[in-house]
Amino acid sequence: MGRDFGSRRPFLSLVLIALLSVPFAGCAAVKTAMIVIKGTDIKAEYDGLEQMRVAVVCRPRNSFEYHTASAARSLARDVARLLRANVKKIDVVSQREVDKWTDEHVWDEYGELGEALNADMVVGIDLDQFSLNQGTTLLQGQCQLQVAVYDVIDGGTIVYEPNLSNLSYPKNAIPATDLGEAEFRQKFVRVIAGHIARHFYDHDAYESFAEDSTVLH
Repeated sequence: MGRDFGSRRPFLSLVLIALLSVPFAGCAAVKTAMIVIKGTDIKAEYDGLEQMRVAVVCRPRNSFEYHTASAARSLARDVARLLRANVKKIDVVSQREVDKWTDEHVWDEYGELGEALNADMVVGIDLDQFSLNQGTTLLQGQCQLQVAVYDVIDGGTIVYEPNLSNLSYPKNAIPATDLGEAEFRQKFVRVIAGHIARHFYDHDAYESFAEDSTVLH
């Protein structure tokens, strides 16, 4: 790996010099050159899920609203899928097992759920608000949520809380005629899942920048 980078250093240096020498190249060109040289991967904010048995559960604030309850389950499933694919040696509890337990039990604490499912950790997501429409003719996803990681082994204590702000997708609303609501909902849930899951594994720092460009693709 190091030898390969060393062999490319002269070429990459020439790329940087060339971009810097172009009149009016500006910050965008310099930024592009630095990405080519340094790469864009950033480290996980929290890597404590590695080698752990982890349950992912999303609890809607208003479980009586069908679309919110349905979105909560889809969100938990997508976060679990991303963790399984990207976190080293993680053992993710199947969502079918999580859903079955939550359907059959009245519960309050994430630690309680984790203990029942023999999990070491629980990624608990409280979905406070979820909507897809801006008026009657526009689509724009709006979401408010809170996420915390609970250490079941340590009695369900919170060991990590990512700093997640309210999420909107896309930044500018699109006409409802451009995309079916069901397809848009699926895309929005996947965007939210990505924002949550990327706290737990190394990833491309610019991955979220391209989200808006995929809304109609």
